[in-house]
Amino acid sequence: MIDDATIGSVPFSLTSGAAVILSTPWEAVAGTHTLYAKIESATDPDTSEAIALSYATSSAVAIVVAEAPAPSAFAEAVEQVVSAAGSALPAAGRVAGAAIEILEPIRKGGVAILEKALEERKSPKATEVVGTLSALPTALLSTLLPIFESPLLFSVLFVLSSLVILIIVFRALARGRL
Repeated sequence: MIDDATIGSVPFSLTSGAAVILSTPWEAVAGTHTLYAKIESATDPDTSEAIALSYATSSAVAIVVAEAPAPSAFAEAVEQVVSAAGSALPAAGRVAGAAIEILEPIRKGGVAILEKALEERKSPKATEVVGTLSALPTALLSTLLPIFESPLLFSVLFVLSSLVILIIVFRALARGRL
């Protein structure tokens, strides 16, 4: 019992001289409360007859439940970001799909341009020394081409770069810079 209100009932049995610890859930509320246990009925295990108990109610205990602490500013900011992100996910999926449809022709054009540029740079010019900075455009083109050739890789990199931009914007908003 808490504040003279029943919060639960737990059936149990005991043999002579035994003790048992029982509990029942209770959602704490801030304030001062009085707790005690009460046995509402008892029966003799041998005869199944009701028996009277000398002490059917335990001693009362007073407790004080403090107010829950206010969430920190960081916890509130995280909650706001999580809430905003959770509500934005379906829309983000639609936007990403639309963006990929728009980006696909650009990606294919990029592949064509990179392949052409790479083909033109395959053989070093007479004035270039392989392995020096003058050969850097060829190495860069060779690195970029596989990214543009794979729609999946290109899309993943686009989405990841978009997420980085969103994180930067969220941080700027949180700091009041936007």
